[in-house]
Amino acid sequence: MAMEMPPWCGRCDQQTRRFDLGDSERRCPECHPYWAFGHSSIDPARVPVGRAAQEQAVRWLLYELVSLRELQPPELRRRISRFFEAGWTPLDVVHALDHDPDGSSARGVPLAGDTPARVERTVLNLLAAWCDADGRPLPSISQQAARRRDRMHERQRAAHLAWAEIAARPINPDAAVVSGARGIAAEARRRAEHLRLEGRRRERAALAAQATALRARQDRITDSAQRLAAYALQTGVSAGEFEDLAATRHECSAELDDTAYELHVVSSGCDADVTPSVADFGSAGRRGASTSMRRSVGASAARRGGTQRRAA
Repeated sequence: MAMEMPPWCGRCDQQTRRFDLGDSERRCPECHPYWAFGHSSIDPARVPVGRAAQEQAVRWLLYELVSLRELQPPELRRRISRFFEAGWTPLDVVHALDHDPDGSSARGVPLAGDTPARVERTVLNLLAAWCDADGRPLPSISQQAARRRDRMHERQRAAHLAWAEIAARPINPDAAVVSGARGIAAEARRRAEHLRLEGRRRERAALAAQATALRARQDRITDSAQRLAAYALQTGVSAGEFEDLAATRHECSAELDDTAYELHVVSSGCDADVTPSVADFGSAGRRGASTSMRRSVGASAARRGGTQRRAA
């Protein structure tokens, strides 16, 4: 193993440099590489500055990435020192060894059983994908995130400055007139009033058409009732049948008067100039009484005709 190991303290396991605690293990604080080489004090998210910091970062990489332990620390530091000088962190190097710049997984990674030469070629190929045509390292994943964060903060600061400028402007009392807001509101009110009047006009027209149709129907019914009454008088009807016809006509008149009143209540919301008057509905109701009278006259005439036929 090319990774340097500290001298053995003699109390822990010489191979693993750990203490066996039964169901768990603990690193030896004296001869374990994590403590002896200062790995516990390294912040892998910070850029190592200087030769000593870069050597410490290389030791951390050799300890964390088992597949790199076949390389010598000076050789690995010489290969990745330009990335550290470009602002890369140890975590950026780990990401570059596992992923391509487009975010996809690396096509080939070093394995623990590879020879040192093969590991070195694989590491060089993986790191070469993160270099431009001139061999300069591309922005690392942390640098890209920092640039996106800086751009977001810059947009936020610009928005805050714009809002502060708008808030600091003096209030113009004629702003509504200048912007046309009042004109827009007035036009909206006129449009709403026009729609309301149009709705009322259509409702009045519908009620007027309904009243006209009702009057025409009642005229036809009255005409038919009058002709039937004249026919009954000409042919002769008994006194009892006349009394029945009068009573039936009185009941139908009362019922039609109630119907005319209900129609007047329904149409009371419309204007008086186009709404059918109560007198019209009353006359229509009185004419509507002939419907029941016609039925009674017809029934009486049928009975009388049948009696005359039997007598003959």
